Amino acid sequence: MQQKTDSQVAVAYEAIRDQVISFTLSPGQTLSDHKLAKQLDMSRASVREAILMLQMDGLVRLNADGKMCVAPIGIDDIVDILHVRGALESEALRLIADAGWLTGEQEDALRALHASVIACTESGDATEQYRYDDLFHSTLVEFSGSMRICDLLGRLRLQMQRARFLNIANPARQRATALEHERLLQALMRHDLDASICLLREHFQNSADTFRQVLESQQMRALSSMLSSFYQHDGG
Repeated sequence: MQQKTDSQVAVAYEAIRDQVISFTLSPGQTLSDHKLAKQLDMSRASVREAILMLQMDGLVRLNADGKMCVAPIGIDDIVDILHVRGALESEALRLIADAGWLTGEQEDALRALHASVIACTESGDATEQYRYDDLFHSTLVEFSGSMRICDLLGRLRLQMQRARFLNIANPARQRATALEHERLLQALMRHDLDASICLLREHFQNSADTFRQVLESQQMRALSSMLSSFYQHDGG
């Protein structure tokens, strides 16, 4: 029985998490364990436990009325996340350089991921472009060999995903991301640490600027919500 309960909590957690990340559940929206349990066809106890887990992840919080709601997300939150990412990923680049740079196998792995980013960008597959973009960064960090940096970034992963879904509303940013990855990859292959860090930080700053444009535009924000919901369901 305990195993079944744990399984239901995991299913509820993933389902609600995906709705939060894709903006199907909007920032600030109150969460009803009754409605969610009915939607997911499971017990309210499992849903309540899943919501508590999401609160620990920073995706859900108590509102002024003491009710659970989707945590708001604003440009200050996003910029803060990007600053942390920039610091941690820059340190990962330094560790890679200190270790003698990437191996041939690691270079090939990053090239393959970058090729997938380009292919998805050209085909207009926003969901897959988003996924390979995320894999490119997480794989690069893994190559630093620092499990602590990987762990710290992993804790921010869900909040980063929620923010990055906003870029679905901006195809121009998707194309720019592919070009920025290309420049970063070239700098890594040249073993140019200063250029690599500079390009990485520029990449994050450009992302912050795009997020600001989306969040300050009601039209873009509505379009992002609609598209992210579509891609979430289309992607299964």
